[in-house]
Amino acid sequence: MQSEFYIKLFSKLLTSLQNNFNDNHDSSRFGKEEVAEGVSLVARVYNSKAITKRFLNKSTYNSLVHQTDQRIKELAPYYDRLAGMYELLCDQASKDLLIDLIAYRVLGKKKIKLPVNNPNYWQNLQKCEEIEDKSSPIDARLF
Repeated sequence: MQSEFYIKLFSKLLTSLQNNFNDNHDSSRFGKEEVAEGVSLVARVYNSKAITKRFLNKSTYNSLVHQTDQRIKELAPYYDRLAGMYELLCDQASKDLLIDLIAYRVLGKKKIKLPVNNPNYWQNLQKCEEIEDKSSPIDARLF
């Protein structure tokens, strides 16, 4: 039933709006995370989290609503097909992952943390980097 897909997706979007993950960036894949200078400057000037939060909260919220609205509209042509794909998935874990991936696309890394982002994943990634042999590159010429 396609309505289950829509209910799960929009429930995930609404319940994730208040999230603010600061540990959800893969710098090995995407480089160093850029930090907005204006926020830290305001925080230093006021030297108070409460004042800074009140000052930024309304504009940040309005910006988030606008961005979310735009991303939801961008994906609108695909919702019926995504709902169909959701129905084809056999287990709940796969369905939940699809919802998380779409929500991540709509809200971004500050609001959605994918299930693979856990300590075990980062430990395994570090082990792979440790055993990597950088001294002997392989020539992968295809042409």
